[in-house]
Amino acid sequence: MSYEIEFINSNDFEVKGFPKVTLTVGDTDDTSTVTFTPTGNTQCRTIDANSSCILTYSAVDDNPGLFPANPIKFINASYNIE
Repeated sequence: MSYEIEFINSNDFEVKGFPKVTLTVGDTDDTSTVTFTPTGNTQCRTIDANSSCILTYSAVDDNPGLFPANPIKFINASYNIE
C-alpha cells in the first residue's frame, strides 16, 4: 500500500514540523491502530508560505509493523508544527 498526502500552508509564513499518519491494521476481530511519523523521511519538514507539500509513502515496504495480508485502513494524517 502506498499513498500521497498533500499538506497545505495557507499562512503568509513558512512552517516547520513533521507529518503523522494513523492507520488501522487487521480485521474487525483483531484490529490495531498504528500512528507513526515516516522515519528517515525529510519530506514536508518545511512548507513554504502559501504553498503545499505532498508526502509520498509506501507503508508496507517501510514499516515492518504492517502486514499486507491484513486489511489496512487510512484513518487520518496531521501535521505537527515544531
